[in-house]
This record gives sequence, C-alpha cells and structure tokens, in this order.
Amino acid sequence: MSRTFRPWAVILLLTALVLGACNFPGVRSTENPFPTFAAQTVEARLTLAVQETPPPPLPLATNTEAAQEPTEPEPTGSPTNTAIPTQTEVPCDRAAFVSDVTIPDGTLLGPDENFTKTWRLRNTGSCTWNSSYQLIFDKGDSMNGPASKQLTGGTVAAGQTVDISVDLKAPNSEGEYRGDWLIRSDTGVVFGVGTGGNVAFYLEIEVGNPTATPYPVLSSGKFDVPQTWTVDLDTGTVGSGDDFQFVAQSAVVKYISPSGSARFRIMGGVPSLADCMAASLSGNDIDFFSLSVGDYFCYETNSGNYGRLEIEDITLSAGSHTIKFDHKTWDT
Repeated sequence: MSRTFRPWAVILLLTALVLGACNFPGVRSTENPFPTFAAQTVEARLTLAVQETPPPPLPLATNTEAAQEPTEPEPTGSPTNTAIPTQTEVPCDRAAFVSDVTIPDGTLLGPDENFTKTWRLRNTGSCTWNSSYQLIFDKGDSMNGPASKQLTGGTVAAGQTVDISVDLKAPNSEGEYRGDWLIRSDTGVVFGVGTGGNVAFYLEIEVGNPTATPYPVLSSGKFDVPQTWTVDLDTGTVGSGDDFQFVAQSAVVKYISPSGSARFRIMGGVPSLADCMAASLSGNDIDFFSLSVGDYFCYETNSGNYGRLEIEDITLSAGSHTIKFDHKTWDT
C-alpha cells in the first residue's frame, strides 16, 4: 500500500512542537536571564542594607549655649539633706542670773524686818543697759518694795555683770514668801532670765523668830591690827589670816583690803546678824582715812560666815597706824 506525503502535516507538527517547547515544564527559556538576576541582586542588597543600617542619630542641638551647659552627675547613693549653717542672732534684751549677793533663798528674817536684796545679773543680750532700764515687780509678795526702780545709774554693756539691789521689808506674819522681779528696757520691752528671756528672778525668805534657832558664835573678841598685817575673822587671829589686810602703800595711801571672797560694808549703827546677812556686801577696798572710831562693819568671811566689826581705837606711832577692832563671827 502506498503512502501519500502530505507536506502541510509536517509543517503543522513542527509548529506544534515549537509552541509546546516554549511552555514545557523544566525547560528554561532561551531569553537572556541577566536583567532578571541583576534586579534580584540589587533587591537583596537593599534589603540587607535596611536590616543592618543602625537608626540615624538624634539631631544635635542647634542652641550653642544650651549645648555647653554642664550636666549634673547622677547621684550614686540615697539623697541627703545637708543643713546650711546659720548664725544665730543675739536678742537685744537678755539677762542671766549669776548669784544671790544677799539674802540667799530660805533666809530666816524676823517679822517686819527691813533688808536689802541684791541679785547679780549678766547682760547676755546685744544691747547696752542704760539708766532708763528699770527693775520692776512681777508677781508674788512685793514685801513693801516699789513697783519699779532704776536698774543702774550707769551702763552695763553686753557680757558685763551688775548688782541690782532693792530695799524690802519682811511681812509681819510667819511663813514662807516669794517675790518675782523682771527688767523693763528703755523701749518698754519686759524681759527676764533664761534662754527665752521670760523667766523671772526672785527672792524667797522665811519669816519667823530668828532667836528661836540662833546661830552659834564662832569667835569674838578684840585685837590690834598694825599696818600690813592680815586677819582671820573666823578665828580672830592676827598675822596669819586670809579675810582682810591693813595695807599701807605710803603715808597717804592706806586701806582695808578684803582677801579672797571675803566681803565688807560699813554700817550706820550696831548691826545684828540678820542685818549683816541682808546687807549688800562688797569686795572693794575701804579707804583708811574715811574710817572713824565707832564705825561698824558687816562682813562675810572666806568660809561664808557672817559677822560684825567695831573700830574701838586708831593709834599713830612713828608714822605707823594701828587699828583696834572688836569682832563677832557667827557660824552661819
């Protein structure tokens, strides 16, 4: 059997094969792959660059002065508050109690007995006390004292002490009595002692019969005191004492000089023990040429015993004076 050659069939078969080869699985296209590969490489590098590039730094401050301002270091521990020392201002008017010069607390006095109370105070303020400052009664028993009196006739600077005295009278009934006193400044400010300046200074006495419990006499009698000699009034000994000395620096400079803590005062008459205990005594020298026969002294010895002296005679021999005393010292 003869076969007929059909050229159109061959052409149709080749055409089908060519078309099928373009989409056949696993067969690469003959198209130039370079553009596609290059695009993929650029894309991959851009992605990697995005992943590896750090975030851009914060923009720098454009204000030059603000950029140069120093920064405080971070605290390394718990915060603490450090107190800033301040200078304490000293108040103008302040006082401090130093001592009872006369009439210690609990002194026994007779009914209606006159006495002088003396306090020693220190000016602890910043203002000077002048003659316009007043001692004023505050409360308690005034004991016949004034409502106010001049504190000082001069001035008392800051840091100085002053003895403040007031004449009083014991009540006429037996018992214990107390009176409180304060100071009024020249501007009307009322103040006292203590840290706040608001505490009164006071006196406290007992009124009774002083003869009911008398103090025993420690020593008494007469003695002569030549110039330059010393006296012990607790024993009445001359020449080895420690209560006063009859000093003679020259023919015209002579005086009685208290020794140590001994104190004296010339009295107007014959003083009692109560008078001497109530008197405002002093450690100042007493001019010999102001003395007269018949003068009386009250004194307090270095041992704290009160007594009285009387000048019985003053003699002069070869330019040297001798004083004859009569004394009595109570064991107080």
